[in-house]
Amino acid sequence: MVSSKVIGTPISRLLGFRRIVALIGALAISAPAPAQSVSSPSDSLPIRRPGLWRISTLSPATGLHVSVTCLRPEDSIVGERDAACAAPRVIAAGAQVVVTIACEENGQRIVSSLLFTGDFTTWYRAQGKITSQGPTKDSERHSGFTIDAKFVQSDCSE
Repeated sequence: MVSSKVIGTPISRLLGFRRIVALIGALAISAPAPAQSVSSPSDSLPIRRPGLWRISTLSPATGLHVSVTCLRPEDSIVGERDAACAAPRVIAAGAQVVVTIACEENGQRIVSSLLFTGDFTTWYRAQGKITSQGPTKDSERHSGFTIDAKFVQSDCSE
């Protein structure tokens, strides 16, 4: 069972706070994009073991969403890069990886910050914060989420 309608949704399509919560699902499921090993230099994103994963996403905006999805070796943990977004800034600190993605479009700036922990072969956790700011200071909004993922099996045929 694979479920998510936000797979492959570019971040620019998600701009606008009402649709920011869709970004949470996009980050949880991810879309194809090259990635590097977590043990590589600090500019590398963590990669997950290919296979079937159970991914639980919890946020105040959307509640609990659980999906089972097949991840390929080329699937990036942060999804497909959008033209409206800068390259992810990756900082590795011991067993933790912090990823920050900034996007700007139509006068709106959205910054997603994610803290990743785990071994990425059997489990991982992402704790995220999304900040959206329009042209005025009073238009700033925040959203947070937690993603817990557990490897199910190598075979995705189920």
